[in-house]
Amino acid sequence: MSALFDAIPSSAAYATVNPTGKAPVLLVCEHASNRVPSAYNRLGLEDGVLDTHVAVDIGAGVLTRRIAQLIDAPAVLCRYSRLFVDCNRAPGDPSCICESSDGLSIPGNLELAGDELAYRAALIHHPFHRAVEQVLDGWRNGRVAHHLVAIHSFTPALVRGPVRPWHVGVVWRDPRLALPFLKQLRALPDVVVGDNEPYDGRQTCGYTIARHAEPFGIPALAVEVRQDQLSSPAGIESWARLVAECLGAAISGAGACMPRNAEIDF
Repeated sequence: MSALFDAIPSSAAYATVNPTGKAPVLLVCEHASNRVPSAYNRLGLEDGVLDTHVAVDIGAGVLTRRIAQLIDAPAVLCRYSRLFVDCNRAPGDPSCICESSDGLSIPGNLELAGDELAYRAALIHHPFHRAVEQVLDGWRNGRVAHHLVAIHSFTPALVRGPVRPWHVGVVWRDPRLALPFLKQLRALPDVVVGDNEPYDGRQTCGYTIARHAEPFGIPALAVEVRQDQLSSPAGIESWARLVAECLGAAISGAGACMPRNAEIDF
């Protein structure tokens, strides 16, 4: 399949937003897009499937861009669907190019040869992570204190799962930024906050954080906003402002400087 179209330039694999932003935080959005190269014929999926949560974190891309603007932070967004290749999974992991998602078979991902797996990684996955590295390397060389925050959204309910009650969740393993951020979110009225929900960061925080933050001691977390909260421009604007305010307060507070090995009562 990869021979059916010209290689996409590396720069098309991702978008860098506000690269000169002054805030000491890099935002990433690995699931910002539902794009699939046209030659792959929607991966064999029916019309409309690529617009659902199986293909994209609905609203997360626009949310990330707006947060980056509000706090003056750089952001790197993937420009292709996670069904084509998931930049928040390790290359070679079966979930990086999944054969099914939320009970739905992905015909264009079934029984792929090794060269096709490697091709998709080289086309999208590797350029995206090089872009993340470029920002972080620049900060490290300048001895700038920094943080990494992944922006995601989640469906209110999986096909075979219970209803998810949280408006927003924080997925984390390192407490330094997560605990002050959670404190800020919990102070918001009428907001149900998930602590390591809808996914447990103590098990896995995702490939991006595991690769770019944890080995270098960078405080990091993932923000998960429920997708029905992002179904309108007004909803996205509201959540962008809430996350921006809480994140800014958390980063500027003393909690973000908590020792990494601090004892935490889970």
